[in-house]
Amino acid sequence: MRNRFHIAWLLVVLVACQSEPKGRPDAYYLKTGDSLSAAAFQTIRGALQTAIADSGVDKAIRFCQLNALALTHQLNTDFIKIERLTERYRNSQNQLTDESKAIWDTYKTKLAAGDSLQPVVVRTANQVDYYKPILLQPMCLTCHGQPNSNIPASLVATIDSLYPNDLAKGFSVGELRGLWQIRFQLP
Repeated sequence: MRNRFHIAWLLVVLVACQSEPKGRPDAYYLKTGDSLSAAAFQTIRGALQTAIADSGVDKAIRFCQLNALALTHQLNTDFIKIERLTERYRNSQNQLTDESKAIWDTYKTKLAAGDSLQPVVVRTANQVDYYKPILLQPMCLTCHGQPNSNIPASLVATIDSLYPNDLAKGFSVGELRGLWQIRFQLP
């Protein structure tokens, strides 16, 4: 896992250091946000796959409870903050913010209409926020799918014991599961 983290971080540094026009246009933030979200996803997915292979899905749920936030934040710097946010969260620290709610609603509307979902950049005076939708993948059904169908009853019990206020079950493949928010602080 450490090697994957170093490779991901190198990718981020290479993208961030590329020369760009003065004023950092949206294309820069889209490209950097794509690279950062991909690196963060690979870090989380790789660690989760290792935990599943080493200890099984039940122990991987416990691993996620202890490590998912730290893994998401591994690429954070003083000027870049990476978050995974959602309406139906398992960990309340992943709850949508007031700022991200409008983006979430737009993604839900577009998905319902059959439109494609693309990353967006939102600028304010002091920061630039990059948002990218997270759609549920088949491999995620074991923990986020339908209880007693995709999620075995024993695993439902584990999830419910670790997350008594869990809202993150009952999803189907392709459903909007969450979104990446990458905040770039402006100098």
